[in-house]
This record gives sequence, structure tokens and C-alpha cells, in this order.
Amino acid sequence: MSINDLRSELFARLNAVQDRDSFGAFIDTLRKTIELDNAPYGSTNGNLDQFLEAMGAWTGSAPEEMIVSNVEKRNVWRAAAELLYVGYIYE
Repeated sequence: MSINDLRSELFARLNAVQDRDSFGAFIDTLRKTIELDNAPYGSTNGNLDQFLEAMGAWTGSAPEEMIVSNVEKRNVWRAAAELLYVGYIYE
């Protein structure tokens, strides 16, 4: 599977998160995507430190209403998945 295929699958799994099982499927795809994205050239947020830094940066720069809205209007599994997703994509 190519990195572009995995990125597409990751986004689809993100949008499908509704419960613990779908969150687990998202995490599994995120792990595979990061693993493939790191070889051979490395992604921007390829280690835990960079990943958490990106999550923190996004959380600090995103409008508070956006973050609160995600938690209040969606289930917590989806909100958690979105935070992990931005850790992967945010620069």
C-alpha cells in the first residue's frame, strides 16, 4: 500500500470514528501511516517529541470555540482522534 493510499485511509478512518472500536482502527492506521511516512525520508512529525509539539502548537493556535465545539458536539473518541490527526499533519 502506498503512502497516499494510507493517508486516504487515515482520513476516512478519522471521519468514521464513533466509538472505541473505530478509534482503535484509526490508531492502527495512524501508526502504519507514520511508520511508512518515516521511511526512507522521514516525515515532519516522525518522532514522539515532534508529534506532541505539533499537537500542542495546533491546540494553542486553534480557536478555542473549535476545540470546545469538537468535544461538546461530537463524542470524545472523535475529539481524541482529531487531536492525534493534527499531531500528524500540523507543521
